[in-house]
Amino acid sequence: MKCHAIALLLCAVAFLSACSSQPALPPESADWSAQRNTLQALTNYRASGKIALRSDGSSETASFDWRQQGTYTELQVHGPLGLQATQIVRDGAELRIERDGSTEILDLNDTDTLRQRTGWELPLDLLPAWLRGLPGPAANDLRFESGRLVHFSQSGWAVAYPAYGSFDGLHLPTRIELQRADTRARLLIRRWEH
Repeated sequence: MKCHAIALLLCAVAFLSACSSQPALPPESADWSAQRNTLQALTNYRASGKIALRSDGSSETASFDWRQQGTYTELQVHGPLGLQATQIVRDGAELRIERDGSTEILDLNDTDTLRQRTGWELPLDLLPAWLRGLPGPAANDLRFESGRLVHFSQSGWAVAYPAYGSFDGLHLPTRIELQRADTRARLLIRRWEH
């Protein structure tokens, strides 16, 4: 249960990190080009919602509230897993998890440690772009609707955006689905502030 809770936290944190730059993509349309530029410029924001993870037959959910300022992330996670009063801070190099009066620090550059601690191979370097509706480097099978990205594949992951919402003039994902082998993650974002 502890490994799954940490995996849930790591997945949520990974979604929270800002991405400093995005690769240029083949221009699909003027609408997508404008949307991409707008999303790349979004580096300070607050979002909240729910995350659900499923892997190896087990599933878990939690609510989250995060604040992003550049590459600095602060996340509060709470839910039925005993995750009340959990704070996660990510500065780009390390991840600090504070829970039940204890602190754990993980090096985000050491993917083997993350895999050993969580049992999952989550693409922490790609998730910051995916959260905002942007593909990372070397994405393929890009599909668009109305100037918005709705699907792509990258590093063995299928990423889908079934729903977007309008928040103070920006069109941002309200539902994100990730799948690779038997690992699935779904984020439902209820509120964006920027």
